[in-house]
Amino acid sequence: MDPSEREPPRANQGVERALTALTVLAEEPATLAQLATRLGVHKSSVLRMLQTMEARSFVRRDDQQRYHLGSQLFALANRALEDMDLREVAADALTKLANSCGHTVKLAERQGTDVVYIDKRESRMPVRSYSRVGARLPMHCTALGKAMLAFRPPTEADDIIARCTLLPRTERTHTTPETLRDDLTEVRRRGFAIDERENEDSVRCIAAPIRNVHSVAEAAVSISVPTALATLDELLELHPLLIEAADTVSSRFGWNPTPKAIHL
Repeated sequence: MDPSEREPPRANQGVERALTALTVLAEEPATLAQLATRLGVHKSSVLRMLQTMEARSFVRRDDQQRYHLGSQLFALANRALEDMDLREVAADALTKLANSCGHTVKLAERQGTDVVYIDKRESRMPVRSYSRVGARLPMHCTALGKAMLAFRPPTEADDIIARCTLLPRTERTHTTPETLRDDLTEVRRRGFAIDERENEDSVRCIAAPIRNVHSVAEAAVSISVPTALATLDELLELHPLLIEAADTVSSRFGWNPTPKAIHL
């Protein structure tokens, strides 16, 4: 028999139940009876499973006999997140975004008060803006930087702004903390940042934050276009594609849009 025609291996019933129980507890704490009902299994079977997971700290029980996710799960999750490489995790989302919009797509992370390009997809257009992986730019005059600043705790953002020199790159660059903070308020409201010729007179850009499990942005993804190719309104029409790409990558780092963000 061709190996490809073999039946897929059957799921281990015990493992399936344990994983389902953890998924249920990720939504909210539950009692033994509630878990048994959700799993469709007798309470005695669920109790044995929970006792094993409790002994290994995968679940914990409170004074009301409700079960919660345990500390071992968070330790494993943190280790998994630490081992994830941003470029690898974002690669397919960047490619999809570039194919959909046809313009240059960039991935950047924060280093101090700068953004550093760590990956990009080139535009298919005959005219394109020049950039290179490894280049550093100030946060205050780039859509990528403002997207990261806006989605950080206010005290951390203020500290970064205080360390920025806020030098003008064009006549549209923010040169005072007050105007930059006003812009960041708008970024949080709309969900993405705009660089309307603030870094280069001939380039406009939009960027969305890549957030971690704490809703903090240490990276961002952008679409940039030469002014000769697209008006600002035309570029803004692409923002749903941009946000979809950024949110896809964020979710892989544990971000969940449901809980309240720490900065809003």
